[in-house]
Amino acid sequence: MRSQSASEASQPSQSSGGRNDEAAGAGQVGSAELAKWKEMMDQGISRYMRAHPDRFHRRVRRGIPPEFRWRVWKAAVRLEKDWPTLDYKCLSETENQWTSSIVIDVPRTFPDVKSFNEEQQQRLKRVLNAYAGCKPNIGYCQGMNYVAGLLLLVSQNEEESFYVFSQLMDHEDFGLVGFYMGKRGIPMWSQLPLLRRYLRACENLVAESLPELREHFIKQNVQPAVCGPNANISSCSMNVSLQKEGYLHDWCSDVTDKERFPACYPNGVPNWHPEQNVIVRLPDPSGCAVATSPEWVISGWSWKYVQLAPSQSFNLSIKDSEQGFLKLIRGTVLDVNQIGVQNDEGHWETFVVTPPNTERSLQLDHRLKSVKAGAEGAVFALMVVPVELFDVPITAMDQAPTTTISGPFSENFKWTRFAKYYPDDFPNTLEFWNLAGILLQDHHGERLNYNQWWTQKQNDNTDGGYHNHTGTPENGTFGELHMVMYSGAPNTGMIVQLPHTLYADTVKAPEEIPANKKFFWNQRDNDAVQFTLPLPPGYVHGPLWSIDPANGKPTHDCNGAIRYPWHGLVTGPINDNGGYSSPGRYTLWVVFEHAPETVNVPTPMLQYVTNAYLQNMVNWPIPACKSGEAADVDETGPLDLQTQRATDSQSTESTALLQLRGNVTSQTFGKCEKYGNCCADIAICSAATPSAPASAPAAAAAKPSGQVYGHPDPSKEYPVYDGFTLTLVEEFNAPLDLDTDPIWTWSDGGLYEGDVRFVKEQITFSDGKMKITAKPNPGIATQKCSHAEVGNVDAKPLVSGEIRARRNMFRYGRYEVRMKAPDVQPGNPDIDGNFIATMFVFRDAKFHHWREIDIEVTGDRKNSVTTNVLSADNTDWWSTRIASARETTCSGNAREEFHTYGFEWLPNKVTWFIDGRVVRTHYGGRPPIPDKSAKIMMNLWIFGPKANFGGKQIHNNRYPMTSEYDWFRFYKWDGESTYPCIGSGSCLTHDDRYLDGNNPCDGQPMEGTWKGKGACKVMILWDVIMCEGLPVILRIAVSILQVLKDSLLSMEFEARQVLDVDWWILVDMVTKRHQWC
Repeated sequence: MRSQSASEASQPSQSSGGRNDEAAGAGQVGSAELAKWKEMMDQGISRYMRAHPDRFHRRVRRGIPPEFRWRVWKAAVRLEKDWPTLDYKCLSETENQWTSSIVIDVPRTFPDVKSFNEEQQQRLKRVLNAYAGCKPNIGYCQGMNYVAGLLLLVSQNEEESFYVFSQLMDHEDFGLVGFYMGKRGIPMWSQLPLLRRYLRACENLVAESLPELREHFIKQNVQPAVCGPNANISSCSMNVSLQKEGYLHDWCSDVTDKERFPACYPNGVPNWHPEQNVIVRLPDPSGCAVATSPEWVISGWSWKYVQLAPSQSFNLSIKDSEQGFLKLIRGTVLDVNQIGVQNDEGHWETFVVTPPNTERSLQLDHRLKSVKAGAEGAVFALMVVPVELFDVPITAMDQAPTTTISGPFSENFKWTRFAKYYPDDFPNTLEFWNLAGILLQDHHGERLNYNQWWTQKQNDNTDGGYHNHTGTPENGTFGELHMVMYSGAPNTGMIVQLPHTLYADTVKAPEEIPANKKFFWNQRDNDAVQFTLPLPPGYVHGPLWSIDPANGKPTHDCNGAIRYPWHGLVTGPINDNGGYSSPGRYTLWVVFEHAPETVNVPTPMLQYVTNAYLQNMVNWPIPACKSGEAADVDETGPLDLQTQRATDSQSTESTALLQLRGNVTSQTFGKCEKYGNCCADIAICSAATPSAPASAPAAAAAKPSGQVYGHPDPSKEYPVYDGFTLTLVEEFNAPLDLDTDPIWTWSDGGLYEGDVRFVKEQITFSDGKMKITAKPNPGIATQKCSHAEVGNVDAKPLVSGEIRARRNMFRYGRYEVRMKAPDVQPGNPDIDGNFIATMFVFRDAKFHHWREIDIEVTGDRKNSVTTNVLSADNTDWWSTRIASARETTCSGNAREEFHTYGFEWLPNKVTWFIDGRVVRTHYGGRPPIPDKSAKIMMNLWIFGPKANFGGKQIHNNRYPMTSEYDWFRFYKWDGESTYPCIGSGSCLTHDDRYLDGNNPCDGQPMEGTWKGKGACKVMILWDVIMCEGLPVILRIAVSILQVLKDSLLSMEFEARQVLDVDWWILVDMVTKRHQWC
């Protein structure tokens, strides 16, 4: 698939030699069907819906023509004509208490939909803001953004989208408010009456329709309709996971609520409002290389926990407008020789983000791409805040960013005056506030860390804020850190009181305190000395220093506990006499509390190295168990494609098809018709015949030459590898006939995120090489429906080629190709741009078994190569949970020279090579080693205007752009007893043949259905939902369980095992595509 750089980390877009193509787009509506819709519209769609509901629903299930969709949707929600009289402009532009949350969620909406650009995001913000202002008893909740965003995509009319959204939310018959709000208008996880009603209905449907499966669930202690991923309302209303009751499986971990915080935590963590704490349990690192927790936004700071298995890495994805902080909780983050910094140009170099300073958390910015764990692994908190918030004065507790709080169980996080818990010590007038906490546990349940948030107003310092964990300075059994998030005064800091007997006799005056600590010192009373360490945002007070028992002076102690007894945080400033000055702003800080024996922080915490130390450790994009938020990307498209895009958008597919039908031979059409290959407009298969090759095509290699299939060169002596047998060779000395060759054919696909459509004409053979060329479409006709994608492919500005094996008949062995990547600009191999030139094996994403192993040469640098392995079942959308990508390099210039790329695929490992040098080995785990047979593929494609993969400098691209393949070789592993069976196909099972079409003329029947439908039978799910109501989701849920029944019945659910099944489908469809094929 793809390797994520820092700016791309956690992007939902993906590559794969490129196989995560999207089957989006409305089905083609024939002229007769279109006439029926026009007749309905002319009669008045509302009237027709009432008069002929069954007929109307049958037509909806075949898809609403795009030109009528918005009118039909408005009628379906009973808002076709009369609009309410509201001042939409005023409502949309007036800020309210939900505006800050809306601002955070809007950029996260449809991150992979090109048309949902910044202008659309601003429209979405205004629509949601207007609704929250209009309905203050409901407000805004996560998940509403996707519904409103979908309406904007379809309507392109902001104000109409607002009224339709309001109707969807509020209508007494079909309103969605019950999915998002509690009975009293409060967004409480424990309420959500409509959601609970739907879940009960789903339970009843499962019991009625699938009693055998229900009994299995009961035995395994699994609830079929437990609300699942993300713990937010959008997922609850749209996406359900099968999981153990009481756990929220958003990543590899468990998050539980309503679990009382243990009072026995070491040395007495205060046990206040225990019902509000959230417990996050980490997964077992042996089965999860990288785990990221759900994300919270706490007073404007995004906050999540990350666990890395030994030597694993994590992409940070920090924007240039943000400041990040990393606080290590367990393990190590590696030091010199083991971590580097990658700059904006992609080069690794010495780059000190901030001077080494052990008095702060590791400070991060957009230039630091990733961090890597040591041999023990690592657990850390990752905090990111917009830099602009540092300048926002907090002068009241009811203002942003203090009130900007979201995430799982965020309703628990309410600022509460501390006087509520300790009224005797803290008067109600004291501006001293507290939030609920998060307890972090490892997979055994051992407590690692407890975070709690506090705020205090300047001049409200009080002795009541001082506390003691250790009893005496010598007894350091508890580790605690206070980190400032917002500083209300210049000299906000940690104040410490020490007994005279330990401290005062050795430190007589402030000038004797080490200069680098800049302590403010004052005599507090006759029994103790107090000093203060100023803490700017991001700084902590420990465990960084302790008292040296030999001399009583403070010393740095990076691996020890806080050894001072009484301490607190003051919101100063402190004047020369040790007193406090006038009132001012609030200071907000977070407390980390952990047992010191679980923490090992190297000194210095992190150092930076040059290229010389990196060798093969470039970027380290490890798959997280949950993908993070999308990073900002450059949306500037290639300038020389704008005219082509405009031309494409004006052309009509039906016209092109009408022109082609006269050229169809009866023989070709008969073959396509015989097999029922998915497209009715199959005439395209013989159109636009490419020009005759310079030499006659090579004879089809139906029989082996000796023991080698394909077209080997008899004069060559091929390398021998121990344990492998040479089985297939293509020298490309003569053209291949990709319509008749028994092994190879061409693809008619096109990646959803890419800018190219694959056509046969772009694969050519000359000079003893195969050449694949990407260029603006010169007029080659393509149909919307694609066999390779088993779905629709939207119009693309470019055409390119993909050669592929006809069948899934290759598995364990050694795969090698000698290739040269294209010049971004012809004749200039040093210019960087965007392309992905590939050799890979791939099996049926979107259907049963997605298996993939990639070699991808990309355009971001002249020697950039990505390796990738992917394995998933019943999954049609890429995520970091199913893939593992790494960037590496070849020597020299991949565009100027031929290099040999390859991989050995064995049952227990995959090893990649470049020019005979091992560059990576994957031993399984997450993802596991692919175990199913696959097709061999080679292609060239261009990402798209956002250039999320393949190189950011897409504006440099000039066409044509050609990659060259000198030869391809496949050596079968001697331990492989099943595949390949070239020629006979005897080894292929029904599963191997499942929906394995390549193009309309490959002569292969399309065996199987996709989600219960024949290949390319289009259903617009949202049309059905809008016109039939949400109960249709329950039927869809049960139908998917029916399809998966056999697999589920054979599965035993362990305590922390979860099978994610999108049986509400809505979230998957809304967030990734707004039409469903």
